[in-house]
Amino acid sequence: MAIATQPAIDAPARLRTTDSDARWFVNYTNQPGIGRTTAVCHFHTRQAARHFARGKRGYIIRVTDGPEGGASFAEFVGGFEPSAQEVRRIEGLTGRPVPAVAPAASGASAPRMVEGRVGRQYAGGEIVTTVSGNRTTPFPRIDTTSERRCANTIARVEAWLIENAALEAQRRGDSFNQCQFVSVNLKNITQAEKDHAEHYLFDPDFLAPAVRRDLR
Repeated sequence: MAIATQPAIDAPARLRTTDSDARWFVNYTNQPGIGRTTAVCHFHTRQAARHFARGKRGYIIRVTDGPEGGASFAEFVGGFEPSAQEVRRIEGLTGRPVPAVAPAASGASAPRMVEGRVGRQYAGGEIVTTVSGNRTTPFPRIDTTSERRCANTIARVEAWLIENAALEAQRRGDSFNQCQFVSVNLKNITQAEKDHAEHYLFDPDFLAPAVRRDLR
């Protein structure tokens, strides 16, 4: 490998990372209808990553090395809608909020935004604003056409509540409550755990004083 000899004054320019310095990680799933990825592959160009991602659902992460390196979110692929748990994972990797998911189908309307309140009912696909100004993942679809589907809807809604509370705690830097929400058994959520999550997300009285000051 040849080593370029440049004047010392050009050194800062050589430290800037470009796409040619990056690695591209495709986190994906071939399973329809789930909001989490199940596999990952990495590539040396964005073009190769996008080519591999065709027909898959997931997202691409850009990673660079060196003093100015790190992970950053690149894009969603295949109309992937991440669960709150997956969003928490992405934000843990990149240290930044995940951008809103674009409508999957051409011409589809953007998700409806609603203000969250304790006791409020939501429609499937709505994105809810938390008391700190953050946004939840889309509310689960509602299906009450049979007893079994009704039970599955309740389970999805309860899991959405707990997972978004954990995501909210991570965004606030609240490791104590994040640990509590992450530890909840999603197959056996108690009423106290549901109440805690709902109030944490939507009750202004649950905001720590430091968070209230930051929001002013």
